[in-house]
Order: sequence, then structure tokens, then C-alpha cells
Amino acid sequence: GPTGTLRIATTTDIGAIEIPFAQERNAINAAWTLYDSLLWLNDEGKLEPALAESWETSADGLSYTFKLRNDVTFHDGTPFNADAVVFTQQTYNQPEVVWVNEWQDVIVEKIDDFTVKLTTKEPNALFLRMVANRWAIISPTAYGKLGKEGFAQAPVGTGPFVFKEWVKGDHLTVTANPNYWRKGYPKVAEVTFRAMPESATRVAAIQAGEIDLATRLNS
Repeated sequence: GPTGTLRIATTTDIGAIEIPFAQERNAINAAWTLYDSLLWLNDEGKLEPALAESWETSADGLSYTFKLRNDVTFHDGTPFNADAVVFTQQTYNQPEVVWVNEWQDVIVEKIDDFTVKLTTKEPNALFLRMVANRWAIISPTAYGKLGKEGFAQAPVGTGPFVFKEWVKGDHLTVTANPNYWRKGYPKVAEVTFRAMPESATRVAAIQAGEIDLATRLNS
């Protein structure tokens, strides 16, 4: 199983851990540990199945039919299915959502428990890449129990890591999902993201062995 802790320094505070509300790359990178999308982009930038096992695009380029995995559960133990995809799109297709443009202008239709159809108003060659990069699927049950504000503080997805603690302005800690659907992942037991805005502070923290990874360092 996964072992060890990975400590990552972020150059800004993590302002949100719901992907549709995350406005800065540090926050987006940290938040994605909690979620999966229908698709994902591999290291070569090619689309591969994730929560969707397969997909088909209509001849006119307007509709995408996804066959979903039937062996995935959210961190709260509830099953992932077509209802979760519909719920997620409806939840984030709201005016107050920062990235609402990535959830609007598309109709999400449940075909059966593990099939959904996404239909856009016009052909968009980048639509599937946007889904892979931005559509973080959430638990309808957890959202219903926690409410909008509560969910924002402790969101529930299907990702490789489970929310543990978020102290705004200081750190976000996530732990390995013991029931993650992708075999062999995650590789570490815990990840902590620590806010360190000053480059000199990040350098000093690495030298002192306080963190393992830092970016955007001044020479």
C-alpha cells in the first residue's frame, strides 16, 4: 500500500478546493487530488478513460455518449453513477460559480445508470479536453448532507486522495483513498500542501528538510 508523506510548497494560498471555484493554478493542482473526471489527459496529452470507460462522438460533433465505470465509489462510500454526473453539472451551472462557462451550454442526459449523453450547442474540438481538465465529479449525497458552504470546506469526490484537513492560509492535507479504482495508486499515504509565498522561504524549507517539493524558485 501507499507509504510516506509528500510535502509540497505552494506559491500562493489555496483559496478554494472545489475545482469550479479554484482561481489559481496552485489551488487547482492541490484540489485535483480529491477528484476524477470522466476522462483524463496522460503525460503525452492524449485523452484516456477515467470515470468513463469509453465514449463515442456523434457524426455531427454535437453529442458525446459516455459509458461509465460501475465499480467506483465516492469517498463517503456512495456509488458513482450517471446521476452523479447530472448532479455535478447542474450544481456548477450556476451564475455564482467562477468557471460556470465550463459547465454551461451543454445538456447532460442520463441514458441509464451507467451511461450519460452530453450535448453541446455547436461543435467544439476542445470540449473533451475541457471535460478532462475541469469536470471534477462530486458526491450528490455528501453535497446534500453538508450543504453548499459545508461541502466547500470538505468536498467529497472519487479521487486518489481523501480530504483530511484544510487550514486556510497555512495548509491542505489529504490522505490516500484505500478504495481507489485505479489499481496501484496512489503511491503515498499522505500529501500536505503548505502555503509559502516567498521564494526564499521555500528554498530555506527545502534545505531544512521541511518540504519535499517546491516550484517557482528564484535563482
